[in-house]
Amino acid sequence: MNVAITDTFSRYTELQSGSVVTSRGAVEIGNIGGDTTVLVRLTSVEDGAAPFVITYHARISPSLDTTVISQIAHQPSLTFRSSRMRTSSTIHTDDPSTIVLADPTILYLAGSQRLEVVTQTMISTT
Repeated sequence: MNVAITDTFSRYTELQSGSVVTSRGAVEIGNIGGDTTVLVRLTSVEDGAAPFVITYHARISPSLDTTVISQIAHQPSLTFRSSRMRTSSTIHTDDPSTIVLADPTILYLAGSQRLEVVTQTMISTT
């Protein structure tokens, strides 16, 4: 099974160049200046394999007026492709701080606060 993990940033966030690291697989997009998407690909994932972690940094755009925009939603996706069965499916990550399934993580902004956000996605096949 082939897995692609993608995350596209809104106009209100900036991916920090060179910050994408993964414990397994390869970073295909995200570590070059100007990239607005992260793409990490694993060529094979077996059932019961150890979880893997993808980490990257994003910064709230300095031009964002936090008196107008009070929150930013963020939600990476995982696309699984089976060459044997010739099928694919996509799921979205879940905000672990809520009971709602497959909901985006919401970052609430306050006043003129400037934040750097560290995103960490852990994926487990168990």
